[in-house]
Amino acid sequence: MSVSVAMWLSLQPHRLVDLFRVAAWASQWLHGAQLYGATTDVDYPPWAIVTLSPLAWLPSGLLPWCWVACNLTALAIVARRLSRSRRLVFYLLIAAGAMRTLNQFTLVSLAFAVVGTTAVTRFSPVWLGLSLIKPQIGGVFWLHAVWTRQWKLAISSLVAPGVLLGVYASRAHVSMWEALHAYAGSIGVQYGEVLWGQTEVTSWLRVLWPYAAPVLVTTAVAVIVFATLARTRPQLGLSLASLLSVRHLSYDLVLLLPWVATLEGRALWIASALLIADPAAILGMVAPGSVGALHADRIAVLAFWAVASVALKPIGRPVE
Repeated sequence: MSVSVAMWLSLQPHRLVDLFRVAAWASQWLHGAQLYGATTDVDYPPWAIVTLSPLAWLPSGLLPWCWVACNLTALAIVARRLSRSRRLVFYLLIAAGAMRTLNQFTLVSLAFAVVGTTAVTRFSPVWLGLSLIKPQIGGVFWLHAVWTRQWKLAISSLVAPGVLLGVYASRAHVSMWEALHAYAGSIGVQYGEVLWGQTEVTSWLRVLWPYAAPVLVTTAVAVIVFATLARTRPQLGLSLASLLSVRHLSYDLVLLLPWVATLEGRALWIASALLIADPAAILGMVAPGSVGALHADRIAVLAFWAVASVALKPIGRPVE
């Protein structure tokens, strides 16, 4: 039922805007356009545009169905890779199914990251590198590889986005440096110094310290959260540090799925319920404009961090 609801939601016309935008960007690049600059709204990195460029080849009527099918496949791969038993597969599907990710790109990024970090093969660096199509998702797994001293995986995974950046630059008739510089400028114009979103707490702290440098506030939140969980669940610590300090939307809570896979009993159901729910949307319907509607996502992730930091005990090795 959960996955069925996700499919129905994901195929609603008003939810397909982002999908068609990315397909349009890819089409423009395939025709030789340079996508980044002060007047554009492209916020995906160049290597993501190249990776997702096949979307431009599909007819508009077929594109949503094909992309939902790709995301269902990604969801099944993630659930299977993270599961320790057949029963847990279903719990993970429940946890991720209704998060409105089937028309987005978060699940695909997560699937690349999970495949790249849960098995040691010659293609693992490629999968981890491709996960950086959404740096706020794949970047957590890359940092986890660095934290666990998997130097070969971490370094070699950067080859894939580097090659794809070169492909983008060649087609757009710019240098790789010019492409990166323009991308950074485009992000700066759209989001300013702080990447505002739904889950990070830096906007709250900026009210208390309006003159503090935004990057310092964001870094402080990330360090505090990660330091709390570094000895217990480093991947969970990195995920929560990202969710609490950098711009994320509700569906990016799939970052917590690898940790949910380590839970048992009641805790598993509670965590799954958090991932299924969209507290801001629910409270927005019940009490529009309320504090809960505006800040429910932040409060939920803060509660998640508090429970995790108190309940988890140190382990002998990082949990994948």
